Amino acid sequence: MKTTGRIGDWHLHKTVAWSGFSITELLVVMAIMATLAGLAAPAFNQIGGAGALASAGNQVANMANLARTQALARNSMTALVVATDSTLEQAYRAVAVFELAPRQDGQTAQTTDWRQISKWETFRNGVIVDPALTLNEKSDSAATPGVPAPALPSLQITGKPVGSFRYLVFLPGGSLLSGQTESLKLKEGYFPPSSTTPVFTHAANHYGITILPATGRTIITRP
Repeated sequence: MKTTGRIGDWHLHKTVAWSGFSITELLVVMAIMATLAGLAAPAFNQIGGAGALASAGNQVANMANLARTQALARNSMTALVVATDSTLEQAYRAVAVFELAPRQDGQTAQTTDWRQISKWETFRNGVIVDPALTLNEKSDSAATPGVPAPALPSLQITGKPVGSFRYLVFLPGGSLLSGQTESLKLKEGYFPPSSTTPVFTHAANHYGITILPATGRTIITRP
């Protein structure tokens, strides 16, 4: 009798537990959860985009600091370069640092003496450098302030030529060759296929980097 009673009690308990939710109620709960997930997705995407922007901005600021530090430490001229060639997937999304170290033979430095001292750092898709930046262009003449002598060489990224780029040059003392304040902004956005006009997905949000001419130090601004 005791055994039967226990089995009977267990059966009763099991029946009650299983009858806690009907299939209809479970479907309703699942539908509500799906709706909430759909509402939350845009917010999560926005948070992810802001995080990618901050990460890319930190990358560029660190690269600028690397260029300045290298110029000071090695008594050399360095350049922070932004790839802008619209034929490249990395257009306005890749930066690198180059150095023109003093020659040991006493000869005048040549364009071929420039060497890349960092890899190309490429931002995640969805973050670009705003084309409205103050940095020098590859096509600038030698008389333009900020253009080094010798000029920067032809550049490549992932084995492809970089047809156009923007850059700023640090002198051995850490100051800027241009003698003027330089600035650039990173924004959430992209370039549509076959277009050189960017689309900004959150235009009000940006990561601004200003480089002071006398010291080469960076100032970061966020909205």
